[in-house]
Amino acid sequence: MPLNAFQSGSPFGHKPRVKLLQLLSCLIFLFATGTSAVSMTLPDAIGITWGTPLAQFRHMNVPIEEEWPIWDQAIAVRTGSLQIQLTNTGSLIMVFHQKHGLIKMHWASLPIQRDITGSKGIEAFNEVKAQLMATFGLSSLSKEETNVQLHGFYGDFYECLQETTCGKWESIWETTEGEAVILELIGLDSGAGYLQMTHQGPNLDKILQHGHGKSIEPKNEI
Repeated sequence: MPLNAFQSGSPFGHKPRVKLLQLLSCLIFLFATGTSAVSMTLPDAIGITWGTPLAQFRHMNVPIEEEWPIWDQAIAVRTGSLQIQLTNTGSLIMVFHQKHGLIKMHWASLPIQRDITGSKGIEAFNEVKAQLMATFGLSSLSKEETNVQLHGFYGDFYECLQETTCGKWESIWETTEGEAVILELIGLDSGAGYLQMTHQGPNLDKILQHGHGKSIEPKNEI
């Protein structure tokens, strides 16, 4: 599955500011450990399943904050009302394809602020990671990149994350059901960032193969 096929942007309405960083070194640890079985999906946690049509979701009477087209034949829906078992939920975005129904879910935490060194963000990352493994039954990681050393900008962790050459703080699980779960720390500004978790459904690669993944200038990126 092409894990980076749909890159997520800020759920807070603007793109992070990117600065040139002087990088002394970036230590990256990557490892492959196979796939995980997942006992409960993110859709399960809110009472729906992969493939659920948008019309059926509307009948749940969940308040929708906004919705917009993002790919050919797909609609993104943002809600802040659904409660899931993850710490400090800020928003939840669901992608519904006209033919395949629910194909992707995107969770974002509340902003992490006043955290120049990234210590609060890393602690929150580890907490959500543990929740995912305990609640959703994820076990073996497929890939992890969680060690960044930086130089410049007074050691600002989140400004480093904004620079693509600085590395990532990310864990990825690929499930035996053909799904992918991606948890990462995202930089917003100096001393500020947020956690995002993307859960890609088993039909996502099929949709790409059939040419339905092309962007149509979405109102917001996810």
